[in-house]
Amino acid sequence: MIQYRVLHNDITGALGLALAHPLYYAISILFKNIPCADIIHRINFVTAIASAFAIGNLFLFVRIWTRRALPALISAMTLAFAHTFWRHASIPETYNMYLAFFLAGLIFFLLYTRERKSLYLMLVGLFNGLAISVHMLAIIPLGLYGVYILFGLFNKKISLKSFLLFVFAWIVGASLYEYLFIQELMRSGDFLATLRSALFGSNWSNAVLNTSMSLSIVKENIMYIGMNFVTINAVFGFVGFYSAVKNRREDSFGIFVLLLWAAFLLFAFRYTVPDRYAFFLPFYAVSAILIGRGVSYCIEQYERKFAAAALIVFSLAPIFVYMALPVFVENKYPIFKGKRHLPYRNEYRYFLQPWKTNYTGAKRFACEALDSVKSGSAIFADGTSLYPLAIAKDLYFNDKDVDIYSAHGSYDNLEGVSSEDILGMLDKRDVYVVSPIKGYCLDIIFENATFQKAGVLYKCIKK
Repeated sequence: MIQYRVLHNDITGALGLALAHPLYYAISILFKNIPCADIIHRINFVTAIASAFAIGNLFLFVRIWTRRALPALISAMTLAFAHTFWRHASIPETYNMYLAFFLAGLIFFLLYTRERKSLYLMLVGLFNGLAISVHMLAIIPLGLYGVYILFGLFNKKISLKSFLLFVFAWIVGASLYEYLFIQELMRSGDFLATLRSALFGSNWSNAVLNTSMSLSIVKENIMYIGMNFVTINAVFGFVGFYSAVKNRREDSFGIFVLLLWAAFLLFAFRYTVPDRYAFFLPFYAVSAILIGRGVSYCIEQYERKFAAAALIVFSLAPIFVYMALPVFVENKYPIFKGKRHLPYRNEYRYFLQPWKTNYTGAKRFACEALDSVKSGSAIFADGTSLYPLAIAKDLYFNDKDVDIYSAHGSYDNLEGVSSEDILGMLDKRDVYVVSPIKGYCLDIIFENATFQKAGVLYKCIKK
């Protein structure tokens, strides 16, 4: 979906303002127009670069905070090899770019607490504003920055000038998101509806504000977290937590880090969207910071006895776990047995190995599908298979008269298409679906057709 939106210069989307992520798309559109390599690779490259900046900023933050290079290296390796971060570094997504801006702002906030320079507080505002324009997760640190600044103003430790610089810089950083907000407000004329869209998107207010919890969600969340810290170095996170509390008087910044850690964990843990695993990423980043803090504390206690080489080796452990995990799970716990399978995608490797090196299944499926159907055909696609088909149609089969139908996101072209129209298509033209399974196939087609395997698609035959 992201690739499709970038190809069509769409910085707004159709899922509400909270899912617009305009700065991410603006940067991706810029990269798209650089005349080198494949256009889709150029779009994907944005995430790789943003992820590299996130890891660099994490290293720099821990290096400044602990004044040691080894803890910074262990923190950076811990996040870089964490499953969810690595996965989102190898596919086009917004979260790692958000982390890059969030961690940049955290660096300057740390510097401000030490040196009290207005420039640093202004840069905190700028980077948080930029983060807001990438992902609304930036509201969480903004709330904590706001509390800190308001207390500082009340106690006269922060000047009005510094506060105004922070606000001005934040407005500049978030300007792209503000532009979309104003544009939507002018279009709808409804401030509350526009605000809901900005905070929750079109359909996710209940998930964002959820306060209920089930045992299954708790179990899944514990597995998500465990999947990202499959290294013995994770124990240093508890040491870092202890160190931050123990040294709170000498280094109060540790309490701010713990508040961030708790806020990110609480938000993600009770979130209920299907892909909520990705919303733990800021929590993983702060956990990596605490791991670095724990390593630094142990260095203080044990000095030369601390084994740097062992820590680095332990940091590499996730690579080998993720290499073996798909085979192990497929043999012992076949979690995808009986579920929908997409052509050329092994679900065990796709979901359990974070890297996507040489994975071309989506492109292969889409090109084969479009090549196999006659001109005048129609393909009805679900939200997963739609975008590879739409992208392949735009890039490689633009001259072929094939209609792709879906009600998903920005692509939605089923508005105004009635059930009678779809039944008429079954009579007059070749109609195909990707998965003849309820929930992935329109009800009107599922109930009124039988399905015949046709390559990577299924041909619909009216009953």
